[in-house]
Amino acid sequence: NLTMLGSAANLIVAHAAENQGERALTATTYSKFSFLPTTVITLLGVLVMPPIGPTWAYLPALAALLGAGLLALGVYLCQSCGHSQEEEQVETGWSWRNREALGLFLISGFVAGQPLGPYEGAWLTANPVRQYTPAELGELNAVQQVLVALMQPLLGGFVDGTKWKRSLVVFGSICAAASIAVGVFMTESYWLELATQLPQAVALTLVPLAINSLTLGVTESGFTQQVALNNVGIHVGTVVCSAAMAGLSLTGGKSHAEGSVEGSSFGPLWCAVPLAACLLAILALPMVRYSKIDHRRAAGLEDTERPSDFRALPDAKLGYEALFTRKAFLLALLLSFLFNFANMAQLQLLVQEASALLPGQAISYTSAAQIVAHLGMLGSSVVVGKMADRGRKRLVLAACLTVTVRALLTAATDLWWIQRGGTPWLGLLPCEGLDGVCAGLWGALVVLLARDVSAGTGCFSLALGCMQAAFSAGAIASSTCAGYLASSVNFGAAFAMLAGAGCAATVVAAILPETMEEESKPRPDGCEWRPSCCTFARFWPRVASS
Repeated sequence: NLTMLGSAANLIVAHAAENQGERALTATTYSKFSFLPTTVITLLGVLVMPPIGPTWAYLPALAALLGAGLLALGVYLCQSCGHSQEEEQVETGWSWRNREALGLFLISGFVAGQPLGPYEGAWLTANPVRQYTPAELGELNAVQQVLVALMQPLLGGFVDGTKWKRSLVVFGSICAAASIAVGVFMTESYWLELATQLPQAVALTLVPLAINSLTLGVTESGFTQQVALNNVGIHVGTVVCSAAMAGLSLTGGKSHAEGSVEGSSFGPLWCAVPLAACLLAILALPMVRYSKIDHRRAAGLEDTERPSDFRALPDAKLGYEALFTRKAFLLALLLSFLFNFANMAQLQLLVQEASALLPGQAISYTSAAQIVAHLGMLGSSVVVGKMADRGRKRLVLAACLTVTVRALLTAATDLWWIQRGGTPWLGLLPCEGLDGVCAGLWGALVVLLARDVSAGTGCFSLALGCMQAAFSAGAIASSTCAGYLASSVNFGAAFAMLAGAGCAATVVAAILPETMEEESKPRPDGCEWRPSCCTFARFWPRVASS
């Protein structure tokens, strides 16, 4: 029956495309979605098969998540079928109704639900098989952050030089799904958990770099607005996935004793959400058409008459050599390190303290923290979209000041409330409420800063990768120092140390020049550089021609 229905669907798509005057490439793209119902039906069928499948309580939330994603795709595809070929050709400028714009929004939302993030620490702390110590959690997080920091520049250069950017999103989503499946269901082995940090690091590094490069490549104008829209999608996806995970964790825990972390079946229930997000991200990729990607622009080069031609210009000074001599880029690296040093460990400390005090509410607490933070990030992303084109520096200053105030308020809440017997739930208000402001601003600004400081070099993803590497290095230092203070002194002292790092980040932000002016600056001493894409064959240093 599925085979017959699939054949009929292909015929209907071909007939509709012919009547609408669509090109063969467009008709083929539409026909790719005919397998979606088959995928959903097969997935739901497998999930209810005992003994490998979970209980029926699993299905409503998963069906709702899948249905929402498929509905959004279907609605926009119907709208796309109504556009004539002439309308598609004359469509210029940015609009959220643009197929690629909406596709990037959906992909960003689905990708946001892939990583376990703080859920991993909460689950490993309170799972019924083996409870990991804070030291072991710190080691796992440090390994992941080291891998991410090392991969960011290398994969950034690779993304600049490849035309297979959509395939990189697929590969990263598969890595995320594999790490989730192993990390949640096989908690008894520390070394296996350690090994899963490698595919997690690949997914955390490769997918965002590819999405940002695709954004630059398909956006002729309105890049700031598209980056803001992508970030809105990230926060919407995080809120929806966190709410679904919280609901599944509570549903799975009703029939189990209190304090058992929602029972032994709790893991298979809530981990379905990030697994479904991995699948939906892959299914949404055809909305970003390959023919619409300008690979030169995606690498940070100027537009040309041949979008698909991103061969290097005649030898001159290499683009990455110019990048690493720009003062604004070096200051942006330092700022990325200090900002995440002040920001990274705050949620981790709060979740670990709450998980130790309330083991039966570990995932619910983490979900609430994610929802509160990302609701605030929604507003911050909109602010960046409206104000960033007037200047980046004031928004960067606002983000750094907010992360400092956040650490001070969280420290006060911990010292004067939680450590005196108060509920850890109160700590969510200052910690995650302000996190929505500072992290929401930074998440969109870092992409814009990378584009500004790499303008004309052809190394946009390399610049972004280096900034994210510094960001990861800040996370490593933050987790290590804050974890040591929390263990040897108390959590309040750790938060106070993070506030000091926030003050240092604010000083650097005040020194940072306005990066919007970098793009229009003349090249030093009349020097010409070769704005080449940073492929592996051209990435390594060589003598520049005179």
